[in-house]
Amino acid sequence: MSDASGGGTGPVSSTGDPYGTGDAGAEAESESGAPVVLVDEPAPGVRRITMNRPEKRNALFHPLRAAIFDALVEHDRDDEVRVTIIRGAGPSFSAGYDLGGGNAGHEEPYFTAGGEGHWPRHVVDGATRRSASASPTCTSTPGSWACVEPWR
Repeated sequence: MSDASGGGTGPVSSTGDPYGTGDAGAEAESESGAPVVLVDEPAPGVRRITMNRPEKRNALFHPLRAAIFDALVEHDRDDEVRVTIIRGAGPSFSAGYDLGGGNAGHEEPYFTAGGEGHWPRHVVDGATRRSASASPTCTSTPGSWACVEPWR
């Protein structure tokens, strides 16, 4: 298996389930049966996470979010990783959240207390998790880049 562009060194990780959801992102497959993320190392110290749901324009659903979080945690634990790039397979980075019922039957990627305001808290917690990586995380969208420096 290679990354979505056919380049890079191929997969370097098989992420686990650090959030204990029982719905490990690494095992998740898209509607086409392909893994929801591909992780490769295009250069020393650089890990690239490719969201692999091009048939849904990489719309975020719980298994894809879990796989991204799992990969980021794995990269934080690896002293060789200096930067992580997140990109989307196909013509789109991501269409945003999957509003077409894609989460049906899937647990959320990590626990968030229920009750009123559950979903907004869950989304904010996820954004904090992504931006709290030990190394810079960059997104590669068609025609642009954006990077988040680690909190210090």
